[in-house]
Amino acid sequence: MFFLKSSEQNHSTHLQVIKDLNFNNIKVVESLDQINGVYLLEYNNMLSIADVDNPKVLPIAVNFLKPNFKKRLTGSQVRSELLNKALGKKHNYKTLLDATAGMGVDCMIFAALGLKVQAYEKSEAIYLLLRDGLDRARNDDRLSEIINRVNLNFGNSLNHKGEVDVLYLDFMFNKADKKAKSKKDMEAFKKITNIPSDEELLEEFKSYIGFKFKRLVFKRPLKAEVLKVGHFSHSVEGKAIRYDIYLPS
Repeated sequence: MFFLKSSEQNHSTHLQVIKDLNFNNIKVVESLDQINGVYLLEYNNMLSIADVDNPKVLPIAVNFLKPNFKKRLTGSQVRSELLNKALGKKHNYKTLLDATAGMGVDCMIFAALGLKVQAYEKSEAIYLLLRDGLDRARNDDRLSEIINRVNLNFGNSLNHKGEVDVLYLDFMFNKADKKAKSKKDMEAFKKITNIPSDEELLEEFKSYIGFKFKRLVFKRPLKAEVLKVGHFSHSVEGKAIRYDIYLPS
């Protein structure tokens, strides 16, 4: 992974964060000629990701400040989110472990629903993007209370200690419709993340079943088979995805 440093970024906050966290797998360079594949850069004052193989695709960042997303989080419509239905009617859950935070959309929805979220991301690049998105949104009057309920951790969530009310799993998966083309702005992320095979998915899921939780919510492709591991309860279905619900054994 590369970070493209421009001549105007000698005191870049993002560069300093990379150094402070000792992310040695991220190489700082000053020219696109030194980059092969996906890279990080500062674009429109946001830490962003781009791909030299797709130069026509604009760099993308985690941006919770978009008006539509802010409205989605802060309006009454957040109660109609499918994730809220996955939590169950009249639930009294207070804490949630987002084991695979990714771009942070789901953990922000959970936080907007009032849960205290421990979010984990093990990709250095995606962790930095999400951290930057959270930091920028923290100063927004409408989002600050939500942001303060999210604690972002770098590392593998399998190392998390302690009990949580809800365990949320969202492993990256291919679209069920193989004819559907992936959005161009997601191709860069697919290059730096791993889509687990069926065997890998099963083994990883077994590891999380051993956690102490009151409810496990597992995001799945709509037509995928239910994993017959643990105490499966039911599914909450959307138009393209579903949430499989597991309860303690």
